[in-house]
Amino acid sequence: MAPSAPTKEAFVQQFHSIVGLHRGGAGGLRVALALTNRLDLLIASIFRSLKSPKRNLIAAVALGGYGRKELCFSSDVDIMFLITDESEKADASPIVGDLLHTLLDFGLDVGHSFRTIQECLDTAESDFEVWHSVLESRFICGNKRAVTQLRTKLQKQVGLLDRAMYVNDLLVSTELRHRKYGHSTKLLEPNIKNSAGGLRDLHAVLWFSRGTGLAKLPRGTRKNDTALTEMLRSLLLRKHFGAKFLGEVRGGLDFLLRARNEMHLQANALHDTLEFNLQRKVSKSLGYRDGKKRTEVEQFMQEYYVAARAVSQLTRRLMDWAHDRYLAESSAKSVQHLEAPYVVKDKKIDLGKRVLGLSSEQALRVFLLSIEHALPMSHMLEDILIRNAARYRPLRTKEETRLFREVLNQPQSVGPAIRQMNNLGLLSRWLPEWKGLVAFFQHNQYHYYTADEHTLIVLSHAEALAGSASTFGEIFRTLPRRDTLYLAALFHDIAKPIRIGDHEIIGVDISRTILKRLRYEDVMDDVLFLVRNHLLMEQVAFRRNLSDPQTILDFASKIGSARRLDYLYLLTYADLSAVNKNVWTDWKATLLHELYRRSHEVLQQNLTHDEYVLAEADRHRTAVQEVVSELTSTLPEEQARDHLDAVESPAYLATFDAAEIAEHIHRIGTDETVSTIFKRKDDHTEVTIIASDAPFALSRCCGVFSANDANILDARIFTRNDGTIIDRFRVVDYITKTGLNAGQCEKIHRELNQVFEEAIDIEHLLQRHRMRWKRRSRIINPNIRTDVEFEDHPRYTIFDVYAPDMLGFLYRITSTMSMLGLNISFAKIATRVDGVVDSFYILDLHGNKIDSPQQREYLRAEILKVIDDLTESELVTN
Repeated sequence: MAPSAPTKEAFVQQFHSIVGLHRGGAGGLRVALALTNRLDLLIASIFRSLKSPKRNLIAAVALGGYGRKELCFSSDVDIMFLITDESEKADASPIVGDLLHTLLDFGLDVGHSFRTIQECLDTAESDFEVWHSVLESRFICGNKRAVTQLRTKLQKQVGLLDRAMYVNDLLVSTELRHRKYGHSTKLLEPNIKNSAGGLRDLHAVLWFSRGTGLAKLPRGTRKNDTALTEMLRSLLLRKHFGAKFLGEVRGGLDFLLRARNEMHLQANALHDTLEFNLQRKVSKSLGYRDGKKRTEVEQFMQEYYVAARAVSQLTRRLMDWAHDRYLAESSAKSVQHLEAPYVVKDKKIDLGKRVLGLSSEQALRVFLLSIEHALPMSHMLEDILIRNAARYRPLRTKEETRLFREVLNQPQSVGPAIRQMNNLGLLSRWLPEWKGLVAFFQHNQYHYYTADEHTLIVLSHAEALAGSASTFGEIFRTLPRRDTLYLAALFHDIAKPIRIGDHEIIGVDISRTILKRLRYEDVMDDVLFLVRNHLLMEQVAFRRNLSDPQTILDFASKIGSARRLDYLYLLTYADLSAVNKNVWTDWKATLLHELYRRSHEVLQQNLTHDEYVLAEADRHRTAVQEVVSELTSTLPEEQARDHLDAVESPAYLATFDAAEIAEHIHRIGTDETVSTIFKRKDDHTEVTIIASDAPFALSRCCGVFSANDANILDARIFTRNDGTIIDRFRVVDYITKTGLNAGQCEKIHRELNQVFEEAIDIEHLLQRHRMRWKRRSRIINPNIRTDVEFEDHPRYTIFDVYAPDMLGFLYRITSTMSMLGLNISFAKIATRVDGVVDSFYILDLHGNKIDSPQQREYLRAEILKVIDDLTESELVTN
């Protein structure tokens, strides 16, 4: 006797049991099958309970994910009610209505369609997506004869279609999806369904195999199989891929479904984007735990990247094969013989005859041939290389290392060649130290890619400078050895999988080992220098006062030569531009170039301290005279010169142009307590504040910004010798991450005047602001550094503050320093994507440095206490 329909309570309990199965560690495929079976049984039992004698006119058919038997906890449920022809519609419609009504009673929101066999066939021409859902349809219950007829006619219809057009449409739709959701399998926040390497890539393979007729439409799937697991065992795929690789793809599918199930539970809804904040919740719920070297979320995301990579490789290789078979123009009669065993066939590098394997030397030669002839490898050749990868050993012989060095010395396409070596699994075999970088993930929003992907982008950005009209391009074209830069790009982060904190130090020893093995003794010193110092230039440019001669001279002494400076400048650009689309900015480019220009002069001319100071003084006098000449068209020369002489910092002239300086002079002459100048830029607002200096002046400015949801990206602080401050801030709205609106600007101006006139207390202002927010406990990302470091300077005490980015952070830090009796002579504020690195040049109230270890430790403890207080209860919007 067939089982009766479960009660609603029993149906809900079944769901909770499957959740328990998932929480107990069951794989994604097992849970998907359980969810599918639960729904199949319900629909079949409801169907049998229908009283209508004509119920067998219809067949209930599962479509989409339900049809593929890969339901997740919040997946859409799509059902097609199939009838043989139009004559049955009138009698079948009430039956469909009764069935749907009962499903709604069970709390199911079912997507449904009602079609005849002919209407299903017509979708081949009318609706690409619906046609795919019909191709992956699966019988649930009812009129099995109608489903059999449909399958027979579908198979015939597939044979009649223009396969080339179908394959082209499928490739185009895949490309459009990847453009929207991401071509890379190594994104910080991937869409687990639609990004490259996601579930939809496997669906595309299924559609291709069925839509071209290369795989027959199945009568059904076995109990413990899904459409995709059956596909992975198919003859079509076994002809192209080894059993081990297909096993890896199946494991990747299981992982993706398990992760997607947890995402649905966490969101309590259909949710496919693995956002940064969701990753930690998912990894914890799936049972990952922090290890000695890797956090739970980093372990989870590394497994995701491995899974996505396997899925993406399968899809890409099969789609390349599909393109060659159905779309490429055949030129079989024209075969160009290259170095044996290679030929050019159909505009691709291919094998002239069948071979069982290729040596490392032969494999390296094909990369050189691909570059020389500007042709890709055939998919068959790529398959041979992938199958051979496990047999390859580290490059060591004279010929192997010569060929690898020759690849790096090519005039173009070095980056694509190294990327392909990585994609085919060869690079980690030839350079085993590279293996740790593959899918290595740092859980922070600063690094948008995995370590291997970031490194490959660094290499490609460096190589692209060959055709750049920028200053970077001009310098690149003068390099004596481009491979020196390429090697530094490849190895600059090589030690991150061992330890992130001092990877540039550990990386030197690892790089030395690799370079010796590759016989790169001639450039070893330069490459090791670049690996060791690849963070130095950005640290100095973004944290130090570049108008201070001591900064430039100290930096130049560490570099040693103009040639090494050229290499480091280009590596710094390539590294920063490959981290995150928000990291490289015009402002950072300006700071880096300023440091490069000044230090290059010192190194090129071998200037002493006194010579450089004199040269800078001459340049400053010239710059002052040029600005004075411009200002005299609207101001008396004496007034202009007095103002410029009153601002000691040469950086003032680098920060503001003549028109802005004229406006400063005009504003200083007014009676306004605080004068503000707002300039809206593309993605931020520049705010210049002019006022009389006073205790807590900087912290007051920062407090008013915080009270108006304005986040400070950086600040330039200038003080005239009469105590007038001229500070320029780059700010964004804390919520929208864009420039300030007119209302915010007006309110900031008004409240700055109220605070400086002491008409309102800054703490009262901030308390009023907090009432519009709520507080939350914040888990600090362990990869965001929290620390205070001191650096010696002849005149000042410099200290750097590292912390997570939080609204009100700069106000609390600067007010704490003021309360401790410290004067801030210079500050450089740098907000990264997920953290801040703020640098301060300070003196005590008597104008002395903070040299005492006890004083420094006390200051450090106080600043860290402020950071702890802020991170324990961060303000977030209501």
